[in-house]
Amino acid sequence: MVHQHAPSCALSAVETAHRQVMGRVDGLRAMILTRGDGRRIAERLDELTDFVGGAFASEELAMRDGAHRDWKEHKRQHEALVAHLRMARRSFTATADDAHRGEVFDVLSELLVHTLFED
Repeated sequence: MVHQHAPSCALSAVETAHRQVMGRVDGLRAMILTRGDGRRIAERLDELTDFVGGAFASEELAMRDGAHRDWKEHKRQHEALVAHLRMARRSFTATADDAHRGEVFDVLSELLVHTLFED
């Protein structure tokens, strides 16, 4: 997927983080679809959760410093996404069945949609 420049996030560091999030999400979704190794998926989920938390914090700071009027609501959206990601990770094990993989896939899709259209 290609992330188009979003006027609400004009900073190049934020744009770079968006591309990195999308790349990580795409990689994880591919691993899930091909029934990749559960341990590796779990590791990548941990890495993604850490990365997204930092990327979102940087974006929120840029929005706040830029006097973006909706930055607090955007921060709440970020918090909800990270909470969903953490919840999906907690329920995912190395031997996860298709239902748990599907749950993670859905959360990743939610994160991707947010990054593409709302960030």
